[in-house]
Amino acid sequence: MLEWLAAIGMGAICALIIVLTLVRVRRALQVKSRPSLDETPLPPLEKVVQPTYEFSSNPGHELDPPNGDPPLVSLSALSEWEPPANAEFLDRNTIVVRGDLKIPPRSRVRYAIVVRGSLYLGDGCLVHRGITMYRGGRIGAGSIVLGDVVNKGGEPLRIDSGVFVRGVVTSIGQVLVEEGARVLIRRRELTA
Repeated sequence: MLEWLAAIGMGAICALIIVLTLVRVRRALQVKSRPSLDETPLPPLEKVVQPTYEFSSNPGHELDPPNGDPPLVSLSALSEWEPPANAEFLDRNTIVVRGDLKIPPRSRVRYAIVVRGSLYLGDGCLVHRGITMYRGGRIGAGSIVLGDVVNKGGEPLRIDSGVFVRGVVTSIGQVLVEEGARVLIRRRELTA
């Protein structure tokens, strides 16, 4: 009888060891598969910041949301943009860039972009996905962004004339929108 109880106890202990080992291996694989956006994450904001918006055409008036299709663009006139050497691929459609990023005018960007600094998008660019920046920036005149534009930093975001943003523009900092831009701005408080 004692041998039978000892065998059951040893079997239970072995099963427990196997389960605990599998749990540890699974956790280790999950941690390794998660991409890191930055070794030093941004510090949290101490308070909620109310963004301000300025419109060059009519201060205090929200622009009409962009309806319909974006303006026609000749794709042959655009040069294909390649990510810089310091860019990391978060997945096959999203890149993360540490520091500031400047995209030359008349570029075609096929990726969603996360910039851990300021973004300067040149005039006449076409961005197929969304943009997230941590220190403000500028979207050049006549550019088209087919996703959301998010400014998670307190620095201003400038949207030049003729810009079309199919998604929503969200910002913690000030948003400066020039006349002729077609954007929808989310008016709410954000926390980083």
